[in-house]
Amino acid sequence: MTCPGALAHSGRAETTGQRQSIPNRSIRNIDRPGTYAARTFSVRITCATGAFRRVTVPHAMAGTEVEVDGLSADIAARNPMDGSIRLIEKQLETTDHIHLGQIMTYLAGLKAQSVLWIASSFRKPELSAIR
Repeated sequence: MTCPGALAHSGRAETTGQRQSIPNRSIRNIDRPGTYAARTFSVRITCATGAFRRVTVPHAMAGTEVEVDGLSADIAARNPMDGSIRLIEKQLETTDHIHLGQIMTYLAGLKAQSVLWIASSFRKPELSAIR
């Protein structure tokens, strides 16, 4: 499988020096763990490790679709500078309290120090909670 090399954010994919649109969801529940679309979207994010360096400190891949208390965290990454775990979670729609709860579960279960939450847009309640 070739890597599309895209960093997903705000409904767009970005590669070095190039932008391309990510098509809108055409079916419901596309980002449920285990579905083809969830795996391919996670692969797009995973393959963009170089692009993440512009967003935050470098990281090394620790795992994708990591099981935490019966749920699947999208990406767990390790900070090579201090060994801490960083959660990278994608959501193809506007943030909601369900994903916020899942993120809190992942943070606790993985003992992650930080989260990079990628979503099409953020609602005020979720922003307030993560600040």
